[in-house]
Amino acid sequence: MKKHLFTIALAILSVSCSLIDKLDDLTKFDIPYDTSFEVKAALPIGTKLNISTPPVKTNSEEHFDINKTAKNLVEEVKLSELTLEITAPDDANFDFLKSMAVYISAEGLEELNIASINAIPSGTKKISLVVEDADLTPYIVGDQITFRAESVTDKLTTQNISISMHSVFRVDAKILGL
Repeated sequence: MKKHLFTIALAILSVSCSLIDKLDDLTKFDIPYDTSFEVKAALPIGTKLNISTPPVKTNSEEHFDINKTAKNLVEEVKLSELTLEITAPDDANFDFLKSMAVYISAEGLEELNIASINAIPSGTKKISLVVEDADLTPYIVGDQITFRAESVTDKLTTQNISISMHSVFRVDAKILGL
């Protein structure tokens, strides 16, 4: 009899944990941000690049409203994805760079490294950076953010290179009291 009660208790606990995990997933959502920047032509090899994007409006209040939450209910925001893609010229690739790091900043907050790549694959037009494990809540709940790309050139560039940046921030918030 005790064995059956123990088995039933384990089954109930398993279902409860599964339900809690599913409810917890309902309190998470993604906020994507897209921006771009340009690398100027004719930079000498070994040049350290520091290129800031124009400020990006977070529109966080709108995202929070859509997801039935508010900024005071946000528990944590983490970067889950950051990719860079060359959009022009068509024949360009990332071979002109040794490495890349991307930073985020916002008014009243320190600049913070959020992603980087140290070994850029040869001949590629799109790269995924390794994201840092940092809570970015103060940046995302604000009105706007700015990104800065930092790198060192490895080859001479003969044309301006346009790069688009796609980032996805994973928000974990309390939704309707969950």
